[in-house]
Amino acid sequence: MDISGLNKAAVLAALYNRAKPQGMGFLHYTPEPMTLDKATQLLENHTYFDYLAGRVMKIAIDGDDIDTWGYNRDNGSNAAENVIALLRASGETDSVESRAAHKENTVQAAAAVKSRILEPSTLEHRSGALVATLGLAEIADVLGPAVDKALE
Repeated sequence: MDISGLNKAAVLAALYNRAKPQGMGFLHYTPEPMTLDKATQLLENHTYFDYLAGRVMKIAIDGDDIDTWGYNRDNGSNAAENVIALLRASGETDSVESRAAHKENTVQAAAAVKSRILEPSTLEHRSGALVATLGLAEIADVLGPAVDKALE
């Protein structure tokens, strides 16, 4: 996706402010929106962002084109494109639409975690291979309250 002509820090802040916490990201989640100053500081040292404060990003901001596949996979179909269109139209990094999408997706992600929070980690042999499935039960006492706090 073309982001030429946009301030890269504004792009990062807008994407962050729309992004949801996911899985164990709730342990690091903060609800406050990212400021332009904070985004500028982050871009001084990094151009690829996997997770930021528990929010799933999966995006590199290092040129005039960004690959939105990972961001959209985890944050919703065309989520990045919608954020960039809003940024281009309004200049806002924390639009009403982005805040609403963030909130809705956070509630859905919290429900997904809560539905799996008692699943234990397992090891099993499948077709001659040892397969590990990481559950959440081992950290439920920490993750559960973090998810609850995110929903406040």
